[in-house]
Amino acid sequence: MTSRDRRDGDAPATDARESNRPRRRSSRRRASGRRIPRLPILLVVIAAVVAAVVVGTATPEPDPVAAVTPAAEVVEGRPATTWYCAAGSSDAEGFADETVVIGNIGDEDADVTVRVERGDEGEPVSEQFDVPAQSQERVLISDLVESAAPGVVVEAFGGTVVVDHLLRGADDVAGGSCATDTSTTWYFAAGTTTADTAQFLDLFNPFGNDAILDVTLFTSEGVKPDRSLEGLVVPRHSKVSVAVHSAVPRQDIVALGVEARAGRVVAERTTVYLGNQKPAGLGVSLGAVEPSTDWTVVNGRLGSGASEAIVVLNPGDITAEIEVAVVADGDTLVEPQFLSVPSRSVAALDVAGLPAEEDHTIRVRSVNDQPVVVDQRWVFPAPDSAIGLATTEGITDPTERWAFAYAGVDDTSADRLIVFNPAVLGEGDAVTVSATLFRGGSVQPLQAADLDAVDLDVTDVVVEPGERLTVKLGDVPGLSSAALTLEASGPVVTSLVSFPAGVATTPGVPVR
Repeated sequence: MTSRDRRDGDAPATDARESNRPRRRSSRRRASGRRIPRLPILLVVIAAVVAAVVVGTATPEPDPVAAVTPAAEVVEGRPATTWYCAAGSSDAEGFADETVVIGNIGDEDADVTVRVERGDEGEPVSEQFDVPAQSQERVLISDLVESAAPGVVVEAFGGTVVVDHLLRGADDVAGGSCATDTSTTWYFAAGTTTADTAQFLDLFNPFGNDAILDVTLFTSEGVKPDRSLEGLVVPRHSKVSVAVHSAVPRQDIVALGVEARAGRVVAERTTVYLGNQKPAGLGVSLGAVEPSTDWTVVNGRLGSGASEAIVVLNPGDITAEIEVAVVADGDTLVEPQFLSVPSRSVAALDVAGLPAEEDHTIRVRSVNDQPVVVDQRWVFPAPDSAIGLATTEGITDPTERWAFAYAGVDDTSADRLIVFNPAVLGEGDAVTVSATLFRGGSVQPLQAADLDAVDLDVTDVVVEPGERLTVKLGDVPGLSSAALTLEASGPVVTSLVSFPAGVATTPGVPVR
């Protein structure tokens, strides 16, 4: 496989293909991406912009006690929902071929329109799908249209719909949720631009007016100014992909901040290991819309040469004092680790250096209430059976119900559902958890096995405070065609981990 640097507005894809029969419709053409100088823009939009944020200025800090807004959530009872997918492509020249997965976990059928916005490549293309109650639909975007930079909008009327997407390329699979809202701010912690690595910031503007953004590059040494990322324009109904590896090459850790002067966007980050100096791999993650003081990375896994890092971005003005606690399966006790992250910089903790067992959950807290952003980065090198890369955003808010559009990447993948009860031992309560599959119009309890290979119905399974439940899904038939929900008697966090050709991690989407 070969790769090439992309200009803003270009995007990659791969060779994987699935089938669908599209029915196309068109709309008007869109303008292409461009950069607008700072001063003229300020003169034009100063009356409408409350505060201009530029590279090198202070980032507004949210109230640490306020609830953090999720980038994706399912709200039951809404008559219509819209989802936005920024990462991926659908042309033969790239390396992140995109499949959108639509799960209807409701009791009513859903009328779903998938629209692909292509900017100056041509007219948008749409196809309508009937997604029956308790079923799943997969849409390979290249079956609708070939595009180097597609931005995908999924509009659902009726039903209760959750939307994930899968990217295939670089001998790996990456998975994650699409967004249910746009935002004026986005943050990513665990980026890298080391040799043989390509990193892209995908910015999708689904609206009818141009968005004007400033992108900040954070390293362990502080902010790296780049005037080409100031006043960046994302044209209406278009996607712009920023080649971060070209802006700040040869950095082990590069975190990103996006601030809008005008408009709102959806942001995802795609990281590609090209397979020359390290194993090929592909990772995707949806950004966080704001920092928080408490994060959970649901699943970590060591062994067989795997490496794992927890990466903390501090976009604020004071040093963040961070406690990292590891919760391992079994009886292993791991002392908390402490990390100081200077203002407007990023730092990483190598989990492989901790005495953790192979499978674990990681809790990250700011002990001095300075909000931060937390991501996880995994690399599985050869000859491990799971060769690839995964970048996963942390979860900030436990809740009682979670949804996944897919329960398995494909029919050959080894999938695991991990549930963590974040209640503090001695102060919180045990919870019971139940998992349900939605497939072909039917609803059925999940029947699988735990880590000890003991068969169990995942119905009212008790999870004590501070404990994990890991359910092995590899022997459950038909997971790739099923949506999945997890319900608990109290707040929990959950994630789905898949080991197909590589590795894919998908945090659950909260259901309110």
